[in-house]
Amino acid sequence: MTDKKNITKDIACAIVIIKELTNRPLKDIVSKDNLLSKETFVFIGKTTFNRAIRELIRLRVLERIQNGYKVNYDNIENAVYKLNNYDKNYLSLNEIEDRLESSTVLTREEINNILPELTIPQIDNLILNLLSSGFLTKYGESSSRGMYVISSKRENIYIPDVLGKLFQIYNDIIICYNTALEYYDLSRYATSRIIYIEGKTRTEKNIIFSKQIKEVRLKNPEIGISFIEKGNIKITDKERTIIDCIRFPKYALGWENIFHAIKRLKSLDEEKLLEYIIKFKTPTLTSKIGVIFENYNSILELSPRFFSSLNLYKSNTPFRLIRGYPGILDKHWNIYIPKNFFKND
Repeated sequence: MTDKKNITKDIACAIVIIKELTNRPLKDIVSKDNLLSKETFVFIGKTTFNRAIRELIRLRVLERIQNGYKVNYDNIENAVYKLNNYDKNYLSLNEIEDRLESSTVLTREEINNILPELTIPQIDNLILNLLSSGFLTKYGESSSRGMYVISSKRENIYIPDVLGKLFQIYNDIIICYNTALEYYDLSRYATSRIIYIEGKTRTEKNIIFSKQIKEVRLKNPEIGISFIEKGNIKITDKERTIIDCIRFPKYALGWENIFHAIKRLKSLDEEKLLEYIIKFKTPTLTSKIGVIFENYNSILELSPRFFSSLNLYKSNTPFRLIRGYPGILDKHWNIYIPKNFFKND
């Protein structure tokens, strides 16, 4: 977990800042501009300088205030020791994951505190690697930037927080659309601000929820339904969820999220897909599913027989995939696809 190049530059800069602070007349408050002398600053890049400041804040040498930084001189000796010994520290990936797994949702600052042996640059690189490996997932949308979920614990966020309360006011809850994608670890978002359900209200909505509850009506709610293990909670299965999201992409938080979900799928049951599509009796939806699944079939690996069967239920009249947007006609599926529609997924 050691990155010598980043550590050398950023940590060296942090040490220089400390030296300049202690070699001058002591000041309790300093601005960002006078942390380093102008002569020294010209030899240090802006990114290196900013990372060095972040490291000194973490080591409690600096504390952000309205007009600059408060200097905590009592913490300097310990900080210098840590800065000089960072490159000697090593944490295995197993040790890192073991420490982080004691939590469910983590902020970047909390990750810093759990792994004090690592520098700010190392933490940045570590988070990227853990997101890429799937150990961590981003929590929510842009408003929750800097928050992460341990992927294996995603289910724990839904059960106690929201679903228990939903049972107090709804009968026959069915989780669907993006919320189902989230549950199956297919969404780009670990927990969005909206939870999509179908259910029949049985009492007043006088309970405060941490999320916005979006009530929807599912077509053919009797098909493609399974149960979550923890409790008698219904949810659309993966095949039904993908079909529903293609039908109403706004409830899936957009096409990009649908494409993301399809690329994360390991498999789909062809028989279920055909059964559901036939029961939906919506030729335009069939054409949308056909053209999208064809585009991603290197991932889905659906059989030629599936597409031949699907072709029997497609739209006979050409139509636009996105209403109001022109495009190029896919003659096989009778659908106009906007330019670069799949290239921007």
